[in-house]
Amino acid sequence: MDKDKLLILIPAYNESKFIGNVITRVKASGYKNILVIDDGSNDDTYNIALSNKINVIRHNKNRGKGESQKTGFNYAYENNYDYIAMIDADNQHNPEEIEYLLRKANRYNYDIVIGKRIDYSRMPYIREIVNKITSLIISIMSKNRIYDSQSGFRIMRTRLIPYIRLKTKRFETESEILIQTGRSGYKIGEHKIKTFYGSEKSSVNPVIDTLRFISLISMYTWV
Repeated sequence: MDKDKLLILIPAYNESKFIGNVITRVKASGYKNILVIDDGSNDDTYNIALSNKINVIRHNKNRGKGESQKTGFNYAYENNYDYIAMIDADNQHNPEEIEYLLRKANRYNYDIVIGKRIDYSRMPYIREIVNKITSLIISIMSKNRIYDSQSGFRIMRTRLIPYIRLKTKRFETESEILIQTGRSGYKIGEHKIKTFYGSEKSSVNPVIDTLRFISLISMYTWV
């Protein structure tokens, strides 16, 4: 695939510690079309991203990861990219594995390919259990078997964007995308990836984000 037709989308909120290294690693993997969405950070995320001579869009306040993805989707669609590769800004993902996700999408004609994490050893046990439960629920609701619905590392064909009408704004948006696209008949696949966990505290709030997930499921249960 022509890498010029792929946009690397990096949503970022207060990631000044890692964003520079993430961008460097993406560039070293051969990708030059990079878009960082700074979601109203109050640290130096925006300036560091901008200094790397890439495209940066800044929200004037924190709006949520889902809103950052929507901003990136609109940019990708308006600029005629074929694919969007979403990668988190916390340095947990290996940009070199984007190529493997792309190959799988092309080989099996998948519309979305999720990076399926294979090492849960450093993930809190309760979070691992919650991930398995939510993935089972999303599998049922999207009509696709998905083992890691909460992974932020994924690629998507840009042609899906006009058919996605997202109602959520934060971490649950990634699940909503799978529900909407799966129900619409689009194919969702997975590819095993390595994940690098640091000592930093996760930005996921287990109580609030679980409640948001329940609200999402309730929203689509009778639709």
